[in-house]
Amino acid sequence: MANRAEGSTLLMVEEKTQLRDQLRDRLASYSSEDLSAFSLAISHKIIELSKQNKEWKRFAGFKAKGPEVCLDLAYDQFLTEDKSLCFPKVKRDREMDFYWSNNNDFHLGAFGVREPTGTDQVSSEDIDCIFVPALGYDKKGSRIGQGRAFYDHYLDRCGATRVGVAYSFQILETEIPREAHDQAVQMIVTEKEVIRLEKES
Repeated sequence: MANRAEGSTLLMVEEKTQLRDQLRDRLASYSSEDLSAFSLAISHKIIELSKQNKEWKRFAGFKAKGPEVCLDLAYDQFLTEDKSLCFPKVKRDREMDFYWSNNNDFHLGAFGVREPTGTDQVSSEDIDCIFVPALGYDKKGSRIGQGRAFYDHYLDRCGATRVGVAYSFQILETEIPREAHDQAVQMIVTEKEVIRLEKES
């Protein structure tokens, strides 16, 4: 039984590795101009979504790396509305924490990702909404990231509303292979639509 379980896990890991490669190739096929336009459209949808959810006052964001969705327009809008922002810092293997930020002061951190320079750490209980990046999502809210599980570990201890952000071409028709530690989101925002999903129990 143990060998069968190990074989199944290895097969799933291989499937996810192949899927990541496919999604990276798909992402690379779009121009930076297209991705910038998509990012602006996603930001506008997120701003509207925040207006529909007035209880969201404290947001956990991320700084885009390369072709990832850039939400700076939404972040700047939140700050004009006296809402709070925080961004992640990698703490140790597969772990990260969030720190309050004004969306201005960052340095290049682990894996080439911009991290806030501030030291005012945020409790996961103090976040109302967290924006979750990914290489892809399926229509059940399962995600596939870069494979380091930072967000899976953080989401496991964070009760905030989970909002996945992605380009529409990153939404998959087939289900993403899911391991025990993988965390899903409750809604996904693309440049075309807001996909609302059931909250996991």
